[in-house]
Amino acid sequence: MTKSNKSIVGIVLAAGKGTRMKSDLPKVLHKVAGLPMLDWVVRSLQAANIDRQIVVIAPSLLSGSEGQPSRRDAWRHFSSAVFCLQNTARGTGDAVASAYPALSGIKKPGFADAELFEVEGNPVQALEADEVIICAGDTPAITGPALSKFVAECRATGADLGVIAMRVAEPTGYGRILTGADGAFAAIVEERDASLEQRKINVCNSGVIFAKAATLFGLLNELRPNNSQGEYYLTDCLGLAVQKNLKVVVHECADWHDFLGVNDRSQLAALEKILVQRLIEGLMKSGVTFHNPESCHVEADCKVGVDSEIGPGVCLEGKTVIGRSCKVGPNVTLDDVEVGDGAVIGAGSVVRNYVVNPGEYIPPLSMIQ
Repeated sequence: MTKSNKSIVGIVLAAGKGTRMKSDLPKVLHKVAGLPMLDWVVRSLQAANIDRQIVVIAPSLLSGSEGQPSRRDAWRHFSSAVFCLQNTARGTGDAVASAYPALSGIKKPGFADAELFEVEGNPVQALEADEVIICAGDTPAITGPALSKFVAECRATGADLGVIAMRVAEPTGYGRILTGADGAFAAIVEERDASLEQRKINVCNSGVIFAKAATLFGLLNELRPNNSQGEYYLTDCLGLAVQKNLKVVVHECADWHDFLGVNDRSQLAALEKILVQRLIEGLMKSGVTFHNPESCHVEADCKVGVDSEIGPGVCLEGKTVIGRSCKVGPNVTLDDVEVGDGAVIGAGSVVRNYVVNPGEYIPPLSMIQ
């Protein structure tokens, strides 16, 4: 996506504790392929030229459980983000409304209860935003190109709001996108509020929404919690927009897997498999040979040079960088290792925090830490 003269800000919803993860760690800080889930989402926004983000979290995510240290420093890593605290948890509409303290010139929605959280060493400055794009912090497979295409269509059509739709074979659990007789967007209905007939619809809400900022926050102010959960639904803003004859665009994504969310450890593992596969495929396209790639594990910040060979069962972790024409034997683990051009790592070796010189030979079963 080329740069636009319009300022756009990403709003990332990350306030959920993730009780099904059975963990003291906030859900979006759980790592997948070497990075916290939130990191994957922020990087994808940056790849789509959405350089500033507002991350909405709950105050409870700042403090550790009983006997554990504060987690305030855990958020310092995200230097491109401004953090807002959602003091009450009353649905996705309330979560997005909680971003208002970080936006310049945006009026507070009446029901919002939020404040800025200033990460030490990262002073908060209110962001100018003509547009916003909203996504969830627990969707690590989201990609920059998918976001870029969506924003480009919304801008090209003059949309006031837009939503990414996905066709899912088994849509249970997703909000359904309803259209009128003319095929135009009508509303989004959450599954718990949907009729039996509506639940048969397989065109679903991905959770990614584009909006003109001032328009969105005006619509948020009109939300009412008239649903089975007594919550403020962000998706109701699109229905309100239709009633006001505003333009709502439905953009159908190419791959619904990009928008899979994580609620438990099983889903975390499934998303990691997708991301690792993408990383390995990218390396193979760049000129790296993997012997039995399905057996290998590669993390996000690892790099491998042209004509290097990676054996079965290899695990590349941290910021490992492998040079050109290297050979890494079967069942090797490299963690934060720099491997010079032409080096050979023998089978079964475990090497951590080490520099392997160009042409050096590391014997099989070596343990270097």
